[in-house]
Amino acid sequence: FDDGTITLEDFFATAAEILDRPLAQEAGDSVSFLPQLQGKPQDKSQRELIMSSLSNKLVLRYKHWKLICVGEQELVDRTDSKPQGERKITDPNAPWQEQVVLYNLKEDMAETTNVAQQNRALVAEIAKLAINAFVDGRTTVGPARPNSCSEPQIDLLKKLVVLTDEPKSAVEK
Repeated sequence: FDDGTITLEDFFATAAEILDRPLAQEAGDSVSFLPQLQGKPQDKSQRELIMSSLSNKLVLRYKHWKLICVGEQELVDRTDSKPQGERKITDPNAPWQEQVVLYNLKEDMAETTNVAQQNRALVAEIAKLAINAFVDGRTTVGPARPNSCSEPQIDLLKKLVVLTDEPKSAVEK
């Protein structure tokens, strides 16, 4: 996972490198994966975090971890058999553990087990990286760009940053 994580945006930088052209400013957080196509390792100094948004859910990939921040949208429950329209909507004031899902993709590629509760410090670390990326307007090395994240997502991430792996309080149990 750590040596080969790419995103759709990376096709821009890869094509630019193959064509020996500069990367267009509009290419966003694109990092070339040409070295991986040539059997070389990924340059990890270019990006720690991959962010995407699907159905207004913020999805964060960090190493072999995947954190989904549900925010104001429906709860993420991959095992829920209810039709999409019948699932609960998350209250933005709900406890943090009802608003995020964390998967260990190394051990759970099917994304069936939420391990956020057991990895509170990791959730906080990923949230901190995401906030920094929002402030910079990018997840890659380079000059800052305009921020395109919605405020509810940033507010949720700010709540998550303070988590640690210390014992849960009575409120969170």
